[in-house]
Amino acid sequence: MAISLDAIRNTTKKDLFVCASLFLATFLLGTLVNDITQYTVVQNTALTTRDFTQSILFLHAISFYLSLLGFVYNVQSGQPLRTARLEWTAVVFNILVSAIRFGIEFGFLQYRKEEYRSFTEK
Repeated sequence: MAISLDAIRNTTKKDLFVCASLFLATFLLGTLVNDITQYTVVQNTALTTRDFTQSILFLHAISFYLSLLGFVYNVQSGQPLRTARLEWTAVVFNILVSAIRFGIEFGFLQYRKEEYRSFTEK
């Protein structure tokens, strides 16, 4: 299955931003489901995303930013807001996934084993 060059040339920035945002949000939802399963059902925190929490939260911010860019490009193109269903879906989906992620991070904070080395240890 080959992708035609016309389809690539006719793709707008709005479409790219929204598709990238939805792809990232779906990936982040998958990591969220994995974390919830590992914390509650399996109870094995070694298989969660706790080792790279900052990267996951950064990806949430990027995904939300991309969805907002897609929405702004749609508004700037002069199309009515009722045609921006996919853009609205991307924004709301990212807000919900981010809110659930923050709730999970704070809710299961007691299960995270944090080890800090002092400067005097070798």
